Formats: sequence, C-alpha cells, structure tokens
Amino acid sequence: GITDHIEYNHNLLVTANATYNQTNNLVSFNNASVNSTQFIWDFGDGNYSNEKEPTHLFAPGSYEITLIASNECDSDSLLLQIAITTGTIDGLDSDIQVFPNPTSGKCTISFKDPIKSTILVFNMLGMKISEIPFSGQVYELDLSNFPKGMYFIRVENNQMATLNKSVTIK
Repeated sequence: GITDHIEYNHNLLVTANATYNQTNNLVSFNNASVNSTQFIWDFGDGNYSNEKEPTHLFAPGSYEITLIASNECDSDSLLLQIAITTGTIDGLDSDIQVFPNPTSGKCTISFKDPIKSTILVFNMLGMKISEIPFSGQVYELDLSNFPKGMYFIRVENNQMATLNKSVTIK
C-alpha cells in the first residue's frame, strides 16, 4: 500500500508579538513576531498596513489594534489596546478655533490664515463620520444630525500638518 509521511516542523510556528511607542497621536509599532514573513495590521480605525513595523497617525479615542503575523504554514494574532488622548502638533493649536463649544449642533471652525485642508470628524469610538474638503478661513460645521456627545475634529493639510480638537454636542 501507499503511506503518507507528514513531518511537523516546530520552527515554522508563528508567534505574533509587538510593542509600540506613542508620541501624541503618532504611534510607531515595533514588531517582535517570531517565524513570520507576512504581516497585516488593522489599526481599528478603518486603516490597514502590511508593513513589518508601521507608523500610524490616530485621531483621539480608544483603539483595538490587531496584528496578524504569518508564514507559509502558520499564523498568529495579537491584540493591542491604545488610548489616544492628545493630538496637537507644532503649535498649530493657536491657529484654529472651534466655537461655540459645547454646541447645540452647529459650530464654526476658524483658521488664523486661509487654509486648504480636509476636515475629518470622528466619534468617541474613533470612527470617521464625516470628511469635508475645505479651502478658506472659516467653516460652518453642522453636527446637528449626530447624537449628543463628544466628537473629535481633525484638520489635515497638504503639508501633512494635523490638528485635533474636540467639540461637544449638548
């Protein structure tokens, strides 16, 4: 008869492992996975990476990051919990005002100088609920269709400067 022989190689078992360094809302991941050749990072905010050691910019909020490390024979996953509580970069904080805050639903975003940017609005879970291309100095943001609570406004421009502000709907 015919017999099959399967050899099990323990050297191919994958162990997913990672640490991270956080500076404000910028997180650098240090991959310490064993026996892995491919990586998938799910940052918990709708963004992904297949880099070994990615860096990711988060809006304020709490995130569950998943690393899936694999090779041709095995895979393993790791969950990391990260809380982002700040997001001001390079003194831009004085360049933007959000008022009234708290608001009943409509608020004004006022910039020190005219700016071409994207205004992103995130809920407390870190989910992006609005993305608005903007060019100018004053923007009227209407949050009246959203439930009461705290929201985070992220302003990104083409120089990659990012600013985060929070606004509360009462």
